[in-house]
Amino acid sequence: MADSDKIITVKPNTSVATVHPEIKFVGKDDSPIYLKVLDDNTLSFEGAEGQVFSINPTLSTGDIFSVNDISGIQSIAVNADGTITLNPTNSKRVEITGSVMIPASERIYFKSTDTYIGSDDDGSEDLHIGSDGHIELEADNDTIIKQASTELARF
Repeated sequence: MADSDKIITVKPNTSVATVHPEIKFVGKDDSPIYLKVLDDNTLSFEGAEGQVFSINPTLSTGDIFSVNDISGIQSIAVNADGTITLNPTNSKRVEITGSVMIPASERIYFKSTDTYIGSDDDGSEDLHIGSDGHIELEADNDTIIKQASTELARF
């Protein structure tokens, strides 16, 4: 198919319960992407290898937007409550190249394996790390340097 040959095909529902209405977009490499309207009114974008992403019209509950990997596992989910989840199934890692900017009023906090930067729930931790190559700085308004659980210095 030439660069100038692009096809958009609209296929309405034909009153068959198992057939979803769809729009088929075909580009240069003849690898179509389909926009389907599912039974719950979700818009599903699907390629030859499965669902790429979906948008749900229900804005009050559940995921309103999601992106999947080739196996159909969610990679990104945006929930109606405002939560944005990267790697919601925890099956892979989230890798960021470049800078991550966090406003001064916010904090980073991973409690299950330690790591606090900013402050914990009682406002007493500034840095922490832990599990257990322990480094603590400015805990409870004192500056503490620890190696594992052994306190080396307190200022």
